[in-house]
Amino acid sequence: ANRRSASPISELQTTTGRIDELLKNGNNESALEVVRTALDHNAGAAYYILLEIEGDILSTLGRHSEALERYQECVDREPSGYWVP
Repeated sequence: ANRRSASPISELQTTTGRIDELLKNGNNESALEVVRTALDHNAGAAYYILLEIEGDILSTLGRHSEALERYQECVDREPSGYWVP
């Protein structure tokens, strides 16, 4: 069978949907694991989106200094056209 791989946008939407569902159910730590796994497999705009989500989850968990590090990493990488402070 000729299987086409999902587009990066489709994969990102699937991942963020899964993260949203976990967060809605209070599974913040599981959502954080999903984000970190996805960060290992993404680049470009998807990476910045996931990095921001990771910061948001860490902030929700009260891990503010770690959240700040994620946001700062995003700024330091100068994501032109995505996330500008």
